[in-house]
Amino acid sequence: MNYTEYRKLSKKDVVGRRVRLLQKVRTGLYEIPAGTICRIENKRQGYSLITEGCATCHIKARIDKVPPYCVELIEEKSEDQGE
Repeated sequence: MNYTEYRKLSKKDVVGRRVRLLQKVRTGLYEIPAGTICRIENKRQGYSLITEGCATCHIKARIDKVPPYCVELIEEKSEDQGE
């Protein structure tokens, strides 16, 4: 996704949608590899993402300010998803 597409989508349009990471994303504590499926929690200065839980330990990772060029939307928002 490029910045033009990012700016056209409102927060209401993207929160709750699933995305695939196109690049690895790193914080000071951990790194989330490319290809990881995440859910958008917020849109402010980039995306706030939360990963799906690990199959073994069920831990979820959260990362903020992910640039739009690092993600690919893979799921349309369904009507039953909250705001």
